Amino acid sequence: MKITAINGSPNIKDSLSGRIIGQIEKLLGVKTEARHAIKLINSTAKEDAFALLDADVLLIVFPLYVDSFPMPLIEVLTRLKEAAKGAASKPRVYAIVNCGLYEQEQTALVLNMARHFAEESGLPWGYGLGIGHGGMLSSFGDDWSKGPASVVYKALSEMAGAIHGGSSGPDVFAAPAFPRFLYNLAANWGFRSMAKKNGVLKTIRARPYARKEAAK
Repeated sequence: MKITAINGSPNIKDSLSGRIIGQIEKLLGVKTEARHAIKLINSTAKEDAFALLDADVLLIVFPLYVDSFPMPLIEVLTRLKEAAKGAASKPRVYAIVNCGLYEQEQTALVLNMARHFAEESGLPWGYGLGIGHGGMLSSFGDDWSKGPASVVYKALSEMAGAIHGGSSGPDVFAAPAFPRFLYNLAANWGFRSMAKKNGVLKTIRARPYARKEAAK
């Protein structure tokens, strides 16, 4: 079985999307050819799009950007849609999206977009996996099978099984088992740490338009 994965993260190195591809590759037990969206759009070779389609499975992994795909991935999908018209191979498409929001259901809209991409391209659709509070996954080590990440690991394991079986199904949503209030505390601490690192901690509570609003 030949599996091609597209990493749709705007980050070339150390992206969560890349780590997710690594996790599912282990579960699949099959070497996955991973290509990065930014490198693909910087290439002028039309053959790249056809090469992506020359597989049994096309796995698209990306972070949620304003309820949609990151821009580099949109460009790649546009090229793939055109290439699919003349492609002999029709890989089954699966999608995994992660978001920093606590509610994993926030990824439902973009998974619908991924399904429409597959249908409009004439490619069979498997299903999508939406992962919530993905920022937390970045803090875990390589073993996601235990602890809070085990919920996501289970969902990835089930998708690996579906990929091997070539099966389709409804979209699935998962997130690390972690209380909302603790996640909010961790997120706020992270934001404050970033603000301090960038020298804007003192202005983090600034309200430049407060006086104007009060005057009205």
